[in-house]
Amino acid sequence: MILADSFLQSVNTLTQQERGAIMTAMFLYDSDPTHPSLSVHQIDRVADKRFRSVRASSDLRVIVHLLDGQSLVCYAGHHDDAYEWARRRQIVSHPASGSISIVVIPEVVQPPAPQVYRPNPQPTTPLFGHVTDDILLRCGLTPEQLPFVRAVSDEDQLLVLCESLTGEVSELLLNLYGGVLPPLPVVALTHTDPFTHPDTLRRFMTVNSREELEAAMSDSWESWTVFLHPTQRALVNRTFNGPARVAGSAGTGKTVVALHRAVRMARQSPGERVLLTTISDPLARALEQKLTILLASTPHVREQIEVLSIDAVVKQLARRIGVPAALPLDPLLLEKLMFVEQRNVPRFNLEFLLGEWHSVVDAWHIRDWEGYRTFKRLGRMRRLNEAARRDIWQVMERIIAAIGTNGVRTSAMLYSEVTRQIATQPTRYAAVIVDECQDLTPYHLRFLAALMTDRLGGLFFSGDTGQQIFQTPFSWSSVGVDIRGRSSLLKINYRTSHQIRRLADTLLDDEITDVDGNPEARGGTHSVFSGPKPEFIQAPTIIAEAQAVAEWIRQRIGSGIPAHEICIIVRSQSQLARAQAAAQESGTAYVLLDDNVAVPPGKIPLLTMHMAKGLEFRSVVIMACDADVIPDMSRFYSEDTSEIQALNASERQLLYVAMTRARDELVVSSAGLQSEYIVDLDTVAARSKL
Repeated sequence: MILADSFLQSVNTLTQQERGAIMTAMFLYDSDPTHPSLSVHQIDRVADKRFRSVRASSDLRVIVHLLDGQSLVCYAGHHDDAYEWARRRQIVSHPASGSISIVVIPEVVQPPAPQVYRPNPQPTTPLFGHVTDDILLRCGLTPEQLPFVRAVSDEDQLLVLCESLTGEVSELLLNLYGGVLPPLPVVALTHTDPFTHPDTLRRFMTVNSREELEAAMSDSWESWTVFLHPTQRALVNRTFNGPARVAGSAGTGKTVVALHRAVRMARQSPGERVLLTTISDPLARALEQKLTILLASTPHVREQIEVLSIDAVVKQLARRIGVPAALPLDPLLLEKLMFVEQRNVPRFNLEFLLGEWHSVVDAWHIRDWEGYRTFKRLGRMRRLNEAARRDIWQVMERIIAAIGTNGVRTSAMLYSEVTRQIATQPTRYAAVIVDECQDLTPYHLRFLAALMTDRLGGLFFSGDTGQQIFQTPFSWSSVGVDIRGRSSLLKINYRTSHQIRRLADTLLDDEITDVDGNPEARGGTHSVFSGPKPEFIQAPTIIAEAQAVAEWIRQRIGSGIPAHEICIIVRSQSQLARAQAAAQESGTAYVLLDDNVAVPPGKIPLLTMHMAKGLEFRSVVIMACDADVIPDMSRFYSEDTSEIQALNASERQLLYVAMTRARDELVVSSAGLQSEYIVDLDTVAARSKL
């Protein structure tokens, strides 16, 4: 049985009970398509006579299509909706490539309305007036669709049109609007199965068992994991001659590529272990849930893949190789020790010294004056002459000695010891795949390099420099991980609506370059769907803000959006009370999201911006965006202009992460004076008609 992505998308709009009825009907159709209870029949008044209706209940219908002896399962829904869906669609084979796609039949063009005289009429210029038919056809358009494309005169019309086009056609058309010519189509070899064509695989998946069908219908995330864009598939299957990285803005499918890459490496190395890892335990649990969905029908492959946070991997290896146990350093103890020492160097405040310890001395395992004197403090914007470094080093020496006296150890110290010992041992893994790599520390990366030292091309990273919210930038090549020439960029956003993505992108520079000179150009990224424009709530008081947000939530719940698909995000723990007040005012149950990540059904999750990393929701409210909340002014202790600029960029990236958790709807609220970031966003939204 072959499932279209439109079928899985339609199933995910149904209730759990309705999904069960659809699944039962599909099981029966698979075993006996002529069974009387299914009432399989041709649909009247459709352009494509190969569509058939399959009865799942008194009101539910499944639309299937008969093509060359194959049953394509295309749509599921209520009776009238299902029939209307079939009447407006055809299944066609691309004349050049041979790929299979579902196309929307254009509506009949209405005669033009009578012209109304205006003194100074404003002529409209077609967006694609300068483009030849041949170029438009290379985008995958059919000749019947060309007049509709020719009639488009502004970006809003283009986005509406793209919603009725297949995925790659809309992407190529949006790229063409941005100045990028479409490539020549990939031509299928004669007599080959059209369902193996890379473009077809974006829209259709073959299921070979009831277990695979059940897994495909069980969770909405599967549409990310089974329908790969050809660019994504190429990265998954590519053989690299060294460490490689895939980058891209939020929602472009980097995690999907990482998951499929882990599966591919496991399948090509039977009996060997593959490590899929990330920066934190909550993110690792989220990866594990997605991998389980992806490999529901192949448990033997799932058993090959370990999904752990990097910290968990290091602790596991430490126990195995016999690294002596030691208590972790309490952050409060470190702060107390540093507070005592700071009195000896009053020109440096406590926050700066703690930052120097975490980002330089401890992160790079510097243990002598010469190492600190000559260290290039990349990412630490405040310049230090040798005299200043000497004063600071005297403080750091005493901190190192005090840590040893207390019998504790920092994470960096544990990583350094484990890295030193495994460097001479055989690698345990056939490959190591790392998600959210932008937040790795130097000691994380040194450890990963040592872990894969004897496996060329076995180290693969995915991440977005624009979402770097935990770690100061540093040179990867300086710790032996050189990705130059093996860094790829994804441009198609599948998760976030065009309106939200375009607004969030204004928070960041058009191009972000890492310390090693690898650029990540954010221009040219496109979302594959549109949605309502983001909303801004500027309330006079905290109470009024909670009331306004509560009313918005009640409206969402009333429109049928489940509570667990709505979330409230705040800058930090100190603003969670405001989120709780809004949830309580709405009359909806809520949960404070913790490290377990899982959101119980029927409850609105409340979380901080840092906790939101890696998650997604249908509707998102970002509360407490006040002038004294974001940016967090307590971080701006330095008088160094360049360091302040770096902190400002990191605060913007944090807000970017929060905004891009939303798929369809976004609300940003404040009480009293708005954050300067929000004022800028509101202005951009108004000017660009977002």
